[in-house]
Amino acid sequence: MLKSVKDLLPNTPQKEAAVKKISEAETAFTIAEAKAAQELGYDLCRCSWPPQIMLVETQSGHISCPKCGKKDVGSTIRQLPFDSNQATTMPSGDELTEIARVSGFSVSSSYYSDGKEGNLGLYQRWLAKF
Repeated sequence: MLKSVKDLLPNTPQKEAAVKKISEAETAFTIAEAKAAQELGYDLCRCSWPPQIMLVETQSGHISCPKCGKKDVGSTIRQLPFDSNQATTMPSGDELTEIARVSGFSVSSSYYSDGKEGNLGLYQRWLAKF
């Protein structure tokens, strides 16, 4: 959304400063996203900076980098336990808040809501620290 807004600004020194700030914010967000993914157990690929989060290929179940295509054939799907009937538990509010903190975010609000299947889940709104 920010990228489309910056295209609407007139060509001025303020636009250049705004575009630079938007770019810095995007980089900070990507770094925080990678840190959060790593905290949650996702593999990272170092083909670029910030690092890419490696994703699961739906057909093979193997993990690969969406940017360079590197495959980690020794890895398979790892999922967080979203089913409340599973033996393991979801992260607590304190654990999610700590993930936000180490990723460069602060928690501005938290609430519980049920999803399509009626499972109650904790949601948090995170704000980037600049």
